[in-house]
Amino acid sequence: MTPEEIKEKHPNTQIFQLTAEQLPEPLFVRKPMRADVKRYMTESQKNPGLAISNFTLACLVHPEREAYLQMLEEMPMLESILFIKLNALAGGEMELLEKKL
Repeated sequence: MTPEEIKEKHPNTQIFQLTAEQLPEPLFVRKPMRADVKRYMTESQKNPGLAISNFTLACLVHPEREAYLQMLEEMPMLESILFIKLNALAGGEMELLEKKL
């Protein structure tokens, strides 16, 4: 799928293309929504690993699930790397500055 086809298939959604030399094809993800983050936070209390998997899969637009799972077989840390990137897209790396009033 081309980036244009993906954008057309997901109108009104912020889509990001993620590439790395080691990946057989680019990953396309949507920006995590508040509902995704809330679900992750709830699930992470019981099963952090499953929560990360569900979060990344919820935001994955392309490739299809089976192709992505095959990538994980060959590069198991990809899921953690993708989670960190999605966390950043959701504002997780924002630095808040304090000012005493």
